[in-house]
Amino acid sequence: MSLPIAEIHRPPADECPKHSHPEGVRIARALAAEAHAGQTRKHGTPYIDHPIAVAAIATDLAHAVGVPFDDDAIATALLHDVIEDSPAHDERVVAARLSPEIAARVVHLTKTGKGEAATAAYYERLMGALPTTRLTKIADRLHNLSELHKAHKAEKLTGYVAETERFVRPLCDGFDDDARRGLHAALDDAIDNACRNGAVREGATTSTTRGHGLYAIVQPRGGEDAMLARLDAILRGGAVRVQLRVKPTDGLEDGAWLELLCRVAERCAPHGASVVVNDRADLAFGARLRGHGVGVHVGDRDLPPAVARALLGKGALIGTSTHSLSQLRAMDDEGSACHLALGPIWASPTKQGHAAVVGDDVLAAACAVATRPVVAIGGITSPARAADVADAGAAFAAVVSAVDGDDLDAVHLMTRRLCLSFAAARAARSA
Repeated sequence: MSLPIAEIHRPPADECPKHSHPEGVRIARALAAEAHAGQTRKHGTPYIDHPIAVAAIATDLAHAVGVPFDDDAIATALLHDVIEDSPAHDERVVAARLSPEIAARVVHLTKTGKGEAATAAYYERLMGALPTTRLTKIADRLHNLSELHKAHKAEKLTGYVAETERFVRPLCDGFDDDARRGLHAALDDAIDNACRNGAVREGATTSTTRGHGLYAIVQPRGGEDAMLARLDAILRGGAVRVQLRVKPTDGLEDGAWLELLCRVAERCAPHGASVVVNDRADLAFGARLRGHGVGVHVGDRDLPPAVARALLGKGALIGTSTHSLSQLRAMDDEGSACHLALGPIWASPTKQGHAAVVGDDVLAAACAVATRPVVAIGGITSPARAADVADAGAAFAAVVSAVDGDDLDAVHLMTRRLCLSFAAARAARSA
């Protein structure tokens, strides 16, 4: 897995300070590739994937919590481990290839020793660093937490969480209130997800279902085994709700569809993720007869939510689609659905001939009046858009194409980025 630089969100040009190095990101990427050439992480992936992921997560978080993050900051994130990991690429090399200012930031991020005393001194020094430098270190920890499942050891997870609480969390406190809340929420999300993954690796089941976050829609593209592998990557990434979306064109007979739904439910249960099936309340009923707490999401042409409720019972998870503020308010008043999906917020790349685009202003108005959780759906293809719907008040961000790739490491990382951005933005705007 190697995330393209093009996938790193940049702020608009008029928001970048004048001193921002125009070629810094490209040069930093090349310099990082030189410094980390041949290096691998402990779990075997190429080391260069780590700084690229850190740069992406840092820019996502900056957008979510409203912290300016220019090209110099992105370059610093890409180089944050260069001096520490490659003696040939010292401060003078970074300064010559980029600028003394970026080199100074990288030095701030460079550990100079091991042991508790050196670690404490390192973080004490970071407390006085630029906000973007501290944000980069937080992003570094967020990515490392997301990778713990790849070489899981219970004692390592426990120690890593303790170190995060002691040293990394205080880095959030030097930001303004909105950003501070958002960054703390991102760390909360990362720790919670790492612990859930750890529990699953140890054969335990997480009983707590989270009431807001990423709603992933999975489809049987590429066959059942390929879909379940994508689902596993999505669950490790932190999706809290999963919809199995099967259409008649997929060619699944009802019996095979039911079997697949039960397999999806079995995968989701240890992670504490809730499951719904699209359109078919009868298949949800069949899965419930087999002991799986599956719900249903119904659209305009399916059984009304009230009928699905009568079939599945009082405690079943039932969602329904709406495409306007008036329709959402009517379904809210009707009262049978647990959550109300509104969309498309932006044009959807996965549905042809979909309803008219709603926009995030209508989403914000809907979230302000709804008495039930609102699921934003349609065109949420990036962490920035996940943050934007959280900012508008959505309880869930529903994604399809953003997590539908064949590179499972990339699917996991994108899921993590979406979750972190959503959590940070939701907390930052909660006051």
